[in-house]
Amino acid sequence: MRMSAHFDVELYVEIEDLELDYESSEVNQFYHSDEYRNRKWDVCYTSIAELCRRVNITPINLKPILHQLENHLLIERVDENKSIFKVYLKPRI
Repeated sequence: MRMSAHFDVELYVEIEDLELDYESSEVNQFYHSDEYRNRKWDVCYTSIAELCRRVNITPINLKPILHQLENHLLIERVDENKSIFKVYLKPRI
């Protein structure tokens, strides 16, 4: 999941409740800011089927792995109905 994750500035700003003016140059400045360097997570939009294909396992075998990652606070579902996960860059305490 980490290899498939990337930074989605709009989702990050929305979830972390940050203020950012998309009409100005603030978005470009954000990528050069401490906020970006110290961000907590990236997002993985890769489907469960694609994740399974990449690591050559079945979805039934991936399910307990995802639960373990969630229990260890390494990932968090953004949307229960879709395969959208926050992938934390550092373990949360």
